[in-house]
Amino acid sequence: MTISLKSAFQTYLPVFLLLFFTMVIAITRLIPHPPNFSPIIAILIWSSSLNLKPKTLMQLLFGTLIISDAFLGFYSFMWIIYPIYFLLTFGIYWYLKHQKTSIKNISVLGLSSSVGFFLLSNLGVFFTSNLYPISIDGLLQCYIMALPFFQNTLASTFVFLASFYAIEFVLFKKMWAFRFTTKSQS
Repeated sequence: MTISLKSAFQTYLPVFLLLFFTMVIAITRLIPHPPNFSPIIAILIWSSSLNLKPKTLMQLLFGTLIISDAFLGFYSFMWIIYPIYFLLTFGIYWYLKHQKTSIKNISVLGLSSSVGFFLLSNLGVFFTSNLYPISIDGLLQCYIMALPFFQNTLASTFVFLASFYAIEFVLFKKMWAFRFTTKSQS
């Protein structure tokens, strides 16, 4: 049985790159970095654009998070953060299933996912910590105090998105044209 180059790329490129970028998540979480400067949202967007099923994405994401958290130490807000990544995974997958993979759509996802993560994670902090009074003023104070973290989340999402697509382009130029000229399906 012979397999064509195009077929091999379509079959193995997503797996190879997803495993590579999963290692990137683990490594970047283990080395010192600014708070909330993480490739996780970018990985969710990039890997969803490969038409991988949400189940596969979540297995790799949560496997990586749990393993790296085992080394870093588990933290009190995990039960808030993990479900947010779960929601983002499905939201991103759904959007890319119905939209063409384009720079505009990837940028929309980068911005909206970063904003969504910021809003949901800080809402969780607001309701589960004793840091802020339970009032509108307390909620506003929570979001204002979290703005520096949002800047890091937004910056890292776009830095890593640009890096991931650039690496993919450099390594697999032939597939680049194919990926960005077909509508996402599955």
